[in-house]
Amino acid sequence: MLNDDLQKAIEKLFPEADRSKALEMVEQMLSSGFQVQTPDQSTAVKQILSRLENSPKRAEAIYEASHRRRKLWLAHPELYRAFAWALTRGGKYAKGYEVATEGHRHFPDDAELLYVRALASRRGGNLKLAARLTRRLIKNPDLTGQLHVDALSLRGKVYKKAMLRTAKDNPQRAVYARKTAENYEHAYNETRDTFPGINAASMWLMADDRDRCRKLASEVLAKEQQAKVPDAYLLWHYATLGEAHLLLEDYDSAIAEYTKLSELPSIGAGDLASMTEQLQLLSEK
Repeated sequence: MLNDDLQKAIEKLFPEADRSKALEMVEQMLSSGFQVQTPDQSTAVKQILSRLENSPKRAEAIYEASHRRRKLWLAHPELYRAFAWALTRGGKYAKGYEVATEGHRHFPDDAELLYVRALASRRGGNLKLAARLTRRLIKNPDLTGQLHVDALSLRGKVYKKAMLRTAKDNPQRAVYARKTAENYEHAYNETRDTFPGINAASMWLMADDRDRCRKLASEVLAKEQQAKVPDAYLLWHYATLGEAHLLLEDYDSAIAEYTKLSELPSIGAGDLASMTEQLQLLSEK
């Protein structure tokens, strides 16, 4: 008797006219003692994640192909996390939200999946949903490390998106700019992480508080210049340095950092859109 996976493989590989003969041959081989080796779950997960890492732009296709193995996905939340991140960073916000939401339904205590749900909804423009999910996330007492930084920063991102949707001549735009800056600075003061720090500096510029902007930009620049940065964070390292130099009006240094960023081998469409949005915003000042 063939197991389900082997039967499905034969049905996929052989046309219907040849299928019964192929099944008969395989059954004869198995009855004579031949064994079919299938990878264990951990190996299968590694293979899927390796394909995603090597081809992040094909995240949706790899997801659709591998997601058929439901039992595997239901035992490994890291699959949901990896694909939700890859899709969101690649600009596929709706699909990223869908994957994160499905994963969070199966793993309701996974704070990272809740964060990606909030981030994807914010980037996709659903601010009410993003705000609601962010409030849930921040109430989680188990948030630690980078996820804690990101969760606190996300509140600022929601206000920032609201500001971008408000007309430049509307007084409410300045209110949103100040709220955005305050939330980013709160995240920076709690964590001393340069990501909310540089965003706070930029948003104080948008709120017309140049002194506060320059103070924070100088702090962030000094911290980031002394940091030992792994390759996985080079994108944001160069972006942060470039933005800090820009805020301090050192344009030659800013161009040098953005040039390094542009030479990185892979930049997700979502990340690129986020940085472009930030530069366009700063150009208003």
